[in-house]
Amino acid sequence: MKTLSLLSFEGFYESIHSQNIDWEVEKLFQDDHGDPHIPEDFYSHYNQSDIETEYCKAYVSNIQWLLKEAGVDLPSMRFESLSSPKEYNFTTDRIFIELNDEDICTMVYVYDHDILSDTVKKHFTSRSGFISFYDSDIREWSNNVLGDWDCNQLGTLLEAVLLTVEVEPREIMDDCSEEMSNLVYENLPDKCREMVNKFTEERAA
Repeated sequence: MKTLSLLSFEGFYESIHSQNIDWEVEKLFQDDHGDPHIPEDFYSHYNQSDIETEYCKAYVSNIQWLLKEAGVDLPSMRFESLSSPKEYNFTTDRIFIELNDEDICTMVYVYDHDILSDTVKKHFTSRSGFISFYDSDIREWSNNVLGDWDCNQLGTLLEAVLLTVEVEPREIMDDCSEEMSNLVYENLPDKCREMVNKFTEERAA
């Protein structure tokens, strides 16, 4: 199995992914007019880390499903881990996934070369505040994908495959409202879930 880093994932700091979670939390406390009434002490008990991990698992599952719908079956794909920095000054959350060699070979036969070239330039061109440790020209990368490419390079290949089959990374969690509602509720701390249950009971009374 090889490990891939999903470089296209924006992380949770002030991103669409944190907004997705925030919206679902608000929906748990919406009245009949759609206005949220979150208890004042809710966030003193709230911890988002478990939700973020489950969100990332769903994110990977959706990648796998969207690719299969586009004719690219990667059955070995699975969530490996979520890595979060202590501070978000220079880096953000990273999702790592695992794929076997057979599925990586499948990706090699799918990607569009120009798209991969552009993706490499996007991620690995040095600029102010960022010095790349990789060449930004795909022609300088080894042809031995299975032997020489590391997690970042393999993750770039996966992103190029997604773009080749016209799956935009920012759209991977679209149309997952019901899944997101269950994901957020089931992974709330017990005290927060009690507040949701109390609100639901009072609303129904």
